[in-house]
Amino acid sequence: MVVNVDAKCKMGDVAPHMTAEIADGCALTYPDRSFDWFFSNAVLEHVGGRTKQEQFSREVQRVARIGYFLSTPDWHFWLDPHTYLPFYHSLPERLQHIVVHLSIGHMRSWEPVRMLSARELGEMFHAANIVPVGPFGLNLVAYGHQ
Repeated sequence: MVVNVDAKCKMGDVAPHMTAEIADGCALTYPDRSFDWFFSNAVLEHVGGRTKQEQFSREVQRVARIGYFLSTPDWHFWLDPHTYLPFYHSLPERLQHIVVHLSIGHMRSWEPVRMLSARELGEMFHAANIVPVGPFGLNLVAYGHQ
């Protein structure tokens, strides 16, 4: 199963043994423990503010039967992975609106993005292992077994 919130996303090319659905990761309609594993790559920072991120993290843990694996960029890493601009993610929103146009990354216009620290990720995934991964600890991974 592949779940995406963006109805414009082309999900028709998933593997033949998989299905694709449009759903809100902060309010999944699936019963508890519906999936063996829950995998999320660079999504958590895009779901909204802290409250929405906590909702998403609860849903991850609720629907995963065996475990989960989630990655997200580390707030403490100096290079913003969406714009490739140094310290972009630590700027006030009004300055982000101005400098995002200098982006050489995939994000070229302003979008709300809230990156997390390892401490915050651990607060949302209490039973998870939180580890830095990638070059110089660019990303954080939370993984856990139910």
